[in-house]
Amino acid sequence: MIKVSPVILMILLVVSTVTLQGCAQVGNTEMQKDTLLKVHPAGNTAEREEYEHYLNKNCKGAVMSLQEFLRDSNVFADNGKCVSLTAARIQPGSATTGFFSILQSDDIVFVEFPMEFHGNLVQGVFQLQGEYTYETQMNTSYSIPRLLFLVGSP
Repeated sequence: MIKVSPVILMILLVVSTVTLQGCAQVGNTEMQKDTLLKVHPAGNTAEREEYEHYLNKNCKGAVMSLQEFLRDSNVFADNGKCVSLTAARIQPGSATTGFFSILQSDDIVFVEFPMEFHGNLVQGVFQLQGEYTYETQMNTSYSIPRLLFLVGSP
């Protein structure tokens, strides 16, 4: 994993906090806007079944905790599983991709969105899609986790 200096991370946190206008806004339709995978419903049986169906379909049945993802995750063995986290954009890739710093750690991930994302901070559930490898100007290759932001969950 790539490490970011604490000073840069603090600057990113301050900038992200001030510019929350795009937090978790993905898409232009009301149905898609601000939709994140909800926490497991405690009461309603129908909601629990819908939630579990969604997890089985999109997350191989479970959402990893951030600690599991950071400590124990293998991008190849865990491909298709999900993780819940909050991240701040540190470098846009395109309208639907970018490099993000996980706020609860100093790890960097590459995030893909199913549609344009204009915010600087995103919170939600992401599906692990393997590795993203990139090369620096100094011809050094780095591999970081590649995540897909899940939108439109129950």
